[in-house]
Amino acid sequence: MIMARCLRLLLSVLVTLSMMVGFGQVAHPVNAYVGQYPYDATDPSGTGCSNSSTYTPNGYTLYYDIWNGYNGYGALELRWSPTCYTVWAKFTCINANSECVQYHLQVYRVNPDGGQLNGDYTSGLPIGQHVYTLQLYDAGSFRTKVCIWSLYLPANEACTPLW
Repeated sequence: MIMARCLRLLLSVLVTLSMMVGFGQVAHPVNAYVGQYPYDATDPSGTGCSNSSTYTPNGYTLYYDIWNGYNGYGALELRWSPTCYTVWAKFTCINANSECVQYHLQVYRVNPDGGQLNGDYTSGLPIGQHVYTLQLYDAGSFRTKVCIWSLYLPANEACTPLW
């Protein structure tokens, strides 16, 4: 009788605990994986995506002072290809002592997987010239942004709104 009572109590505790944790199922975190979608981590120019009526939506250009004016000032754009459903960053050097240097560009697919493409740009970019990142797929409910920060001052990050 005591054994049956202990077994029943143990079973009741186990059932209660399993209900509290979702019947033993644990949701695993989604890991960022660049490459699982079409055109991920590819060159927008090499794929032809940059030739397909790409544009920068209103409000998706920001102006950034790389490091107190010393390393240049430029425009960061979120570029969108409606044909390939991709996003990439384009940075144009607008003003500098001689060239824009020492900055970091990032394309960040916030939803659904947190995929990121990152690049440090340490060599000089002459005034009026631009660089662009590789692209990430961004269709349907996906949400992506592009960011820039100074390699001297990473806390001074600036990002476009989510697209």
